[in-house]
Amino acid sequence: MKKALSLLLVAVFIIGMIPTIGLAANETYDEEFIKSNYNELKGKIDKVGYIPKTGNKTLGGKYETSSYYLEHHADTDKLEFNLFQTIGEYKDYGQVTIVPNFEETSEMLVEINYISSDNSMYFTASATIDAHLVTKDTKFSFMITDVKNIPSSTAIQNLSNSLYGLSIVCWEWLMEQVGMSLSQIGFRLRCGEHVFTEVKTTPAACITAGEKIERCAYCGLLRNETIPANGTHSYIDKVLPATMTADGAKEIICSVCGEVKSSAPIAQIKTVMLSKSTYIYDGKTKKPYVVVKDRNGKTIAKENYSVKYDAGRKAIGMYNVIITFKGDYEGTVVLPFKIVPGKVTELKGTGRELTWSAVNGAQKYVVYCSANKTSGYKKIGTTAKLAYSLKKLETGKTYYFKVRALTKVNGSSYYGGYSSALKLKMK
Repeated sequence: MKKALSLLLVAVFIIGMIPTIGLAANETYDEEFIKSNYNELKGKIDKVGYIPKTGNKTLGGKYETSSYYLEHHADTDKLEFNLFQTIGEYKDYGQVTIVPNFEETSEMLVEINYISSDNSMYFTASATIDAHLVTKDTKFSFMITDVKNIPSSTAIQNLSNSLYGLSIVCWEWLMEQVGMSLSQIGFRLRCGEHVFTEVKTTPAACITAGEKIERCAYCGLLRNETIPANGTHSYIDKVLPATMTADGAKEIICSVCGEVKSSAPIAQIKTVMLSKSTYIYDGKTKKPYVVVKDRNGKTIAKENYSVKYDAGRKAIGMYNVIITFKGDYEGTVVLPFKIVPGKVTELKGTGRELTWSAVNGAQKYVVYCSANKTSGYKKIGTTAKLAYSLKKLETGKTYYFKVRALTKVNGSSYYGGYSSALKLKMK
């Protein structure tokens, strides 16, 4: 008579929060990363799984002669893996339960119970292993107890390892359906090769070590690498130029970490002036010199700025001087100066006519009149001649007159100085 055998495989995984077994001194696991992935797996099961009679969400499949499914228990919030194997007329049943308590341990208990249908044969085998060593190819030494009518302990060991390995294979197949790996939910060393990505880097300073933190994208392994300090500072001279709005400084500073060994202030530029802003036209080139002082009233040396003049600077008109700071100072200032006609001289009057001498470079002359010698002058006419007839003024009344030269360049008017006032009684 053929016998129906029933095999129960129970493995309880307790995932460690701060596991240390099998890790280098600079390695640890990012437990929040693993918890997040574990919760993501449950979410995927809830989203794509089906609901069996238990009411829990289930995701399953088939691998060769084995059927399996992963079940999310809504009441306990745990995952349960179930394995069914058919070999000929024998049906084996296994179960793996994940307990996500994340305590400070990395132990995993694997327990196998074998019981024949008529209770004539049975055995119990168990092993406590490091959860970091979970792999289908690793062989464990099971402790065998309660053996009845099974003569070979070697056969029990082989069967235990075989069924355990098959469970892991089915786990992997199941994970492929949800796009995750066992390592992402706490099966620590499922990574054949870690794929590290940078989490954070703190650069080394001259006398302070830095740190580079990387995390495996699959298993959450964190690796800390110390970046050695340079040991000494590398000092250089650095100038922070003063400007028209702020002080500067001369510093001796470390080029690596930025430590300032010493700092001497550079006073802000306060005034930038030309020696002269208005020139009388004489046909010669004009070149005012520049005077620059800081906020303390100290003259700034010429080597700290360059001066550029507009071309020409002989004819009547407006010209610019560009001062560009350098060295200990920074910024650009543009100052204008102008060349204007000279002052009208030899203003004379006879009867109702004014005359005067010509002014070099003048195009026209503007005549002004007032009843008061010192104020109230108003324009009464413009002429290109050296004489001007006085009309519409009251006979017998005394008036005061002034004249000044006018030249227009590119739409702008340039005036010479006023002549002396001339007193004249209208006849």
